[in-house]
Amino acid sequence: MRRFSPLLDRALPDEERQDIITIVTAWPGIRGAHDLRTRQSGPTRFIQIHLEMEDNLPLVQAHVIADQVEQAILRRFPGSDVIIHQDPSSVVPAAQQGFFER
Repeated sequence: MRRFSPLLDRALPDEERQDIITIVTAWPGIRGAHDLRTRQSGPTRFIQIHLEMEDNLPLVQAHVIADQVEQAILRRFPGSDVIIHQDPSSVVPAAQQGFFER
């Protein structure tokens, strides 16, 4: 089975997932994050996360923050495919607010 492991998708190692969490939670303007999903397929990492932001944050500003976070993640994991979704914090169920991994 070990011979086939480069061919199979798998979640990123815990230490890499923690690096993503550290980047995201330290960013100004982000109240929390949830639904972190990661996988590696061959040499490419795929990273998806939902960022929780203030309800009254202008869309343009939310977009700028998301772009900055994406660039920070890409500096740590060059060549990754990163998808970031912005959520107003009021639409996130209380049980998921802060940081929640799926």
